[in-house]
Amino acid sequence: MRPRIAAVLVAAVTVWIGWGVFIFRPAPNALAACIPNGPLACTTIDGFPLGTLVQDCGGQSPGQSAVCGDNAKLALDGLPPWDSLHPAVVHSSEYALDMARFCGPVLCARSGGYRIFVFEFADGSRHAIGLSCPGIAACAAVQVYTPGPGG
Repeated sequence: MRPRIAAVLVAAVTVWIGWGVFIFRPAPNALAACIPNGPLACTTIDGFPLGTLVQDCGGQSPGQSAVCGDNAKLALDGLPPWDSLHPAVVHSSEYALDMARFCGPVLCARSGGYRIFVFEFADGSRHAIGLSCPGIAACAAVQVYTPGPGG
């Protein structure tokens, strides 16, 4: 009879440990955390979760092509209308979307390309504009960030 009690006890402890290890363990983030490669990388500007720096675009003016090309021009043209009175753009940069913050603890993906352009103005202010390029459709500027499953 004692071996039966021992077997039941071992089974109960195994289930208890398994329950604690597999059920109550918080899910790890499915993607690695952002590793900064620039001063604004892995931060948030205007609600956009900036990932790593893709390229430094330099200075830029409305209607003028920049180092980052037509995508940067499209993003600059996407600044809200109230920004038309803003000071001159003195610097711009292109960032990837921080997928770890976009996805949160679940594995996810975003279809098409998505970049974030940060414009720095002469008065020291900054403004971020997203650029969504969904597959074969034309790229479009996004003024307001829409969170993914991770918030």
